[in-house]
Amino acid sequence: MPEYHHLIHPISPFYDENSNILILGSFPSPKSRESGFFYGHPQNRFWKVIAELFQDKTASTVPEKQAFLKRHHIACWDSIHACDIVGASDASIKNAVPNDLNLILHSAPIRAVYTNGKKSHEIYQKYCLPLTNRQGYLPAFHQPRQCRLVFGEADQSVEEDSDRLLNGYTNEACRSASLQKDSRLANRLSFCISATLFHVCVADRFYE
Repeated sequence: MPEYHHLIHPISPFYDENSNILILGSFPSPKSRESGFFYGHPQNRFWKVIAELFQDKTASTVPEKQAFLKRHHIACWDSIHACDIVGASDASIKNAVPNDLNLILHSAPIRAVYTNGKKSHEIYQKYCLPLTNRQGYLPAFHQPRQCRLVFGEADQSVEEDSDRLLNGYTNEACRSASLQKDSRLANRLSFCISATLFHVCVADRFYE
């Protein structure tokens, strides 16, 4: 039987008076709790993807990650304050208690809230939305049944596909069987769909 642990979120929300977009995970993984900051597992692509998107250096240390978020006006936290969980498995989460997101929303000019994962979105919609009255958006990467956009050939650039997403396809994507056979195309897809997570700040270029 899997061993459940009741845990309380140990990481403070990261934001400042200039934060425009809020990204919410579900609950910090063991590696994130160990490092004391979000997306702490060395194999997590979060920091690499947003570095490419903003044409910035990939942050490695916690101070570098914090500086990156401040530089690009991004706030980070999680939907869940406390829960019973097995390891880092979102699917195992039960008895979840939500975080009070108004702590951020009442202190920063947040223009969009994105839930990074189905569990985070589920908790946000059920518990947080009634208190915040702010719609949370689940990126298309987490909605395979809604995928309709067909990307071009593998020799197209990442920039071209990103432009297509940012110019009208920000809620659509495709995950065809052929993508699984082409690592280059799969990597491009991963990057482009991750770009939807930040399309508000990219389209409006508030970070300039």
